[in-house]
Amino acid sequence: MSYEIDRMRGSARTNAILSQLDVLYEFCQYELARRLPGERWLKLWRGTCDAADYRLIERVDRRTSCILLNNLSSFTSDRECAWEFGSTVWEVMVPVVKIFFFSGLLPDSILKGEDEYLVIGGEYVVKELLF
Repeated sequence: MSYEIDRMRGSARTNAILSQLDVLYEFCQYELARRLPGERWLKLWRGTCDAADYRLIERVDRRTSCILLNNLSSFTSDRECAWEFGSTVWEVMVPVVKIFFFSGLLPDSILKGEDEYLVIGGEYVVKELLF
């Protein structure tokens, strides 16, 4: 019975994880505004092996589409590094307000090697790069 009660409480014993995520996002936005004053968009790249599995919203032309990305997606600021993650690479103009975390935000981040950005999902216009 105590297990069922704990399970129904959900995030009651998670050290306020939702509040911590909110603080992380706010700090990320503060730092981006400080480091990139006036910037509203950031050009990022995403490598994928399963491009056909993404939900296609609209095909603009042969290499440009509007797709739906999941809740949190990984991007890189290094175009060449994106090829390490799949045979299809997309170039995307990401709104700065959709950036949840980036590799230079915290010291000793595990995401530093790939210049990684974690981006909140939604509809994005992607341009497929040719190899």
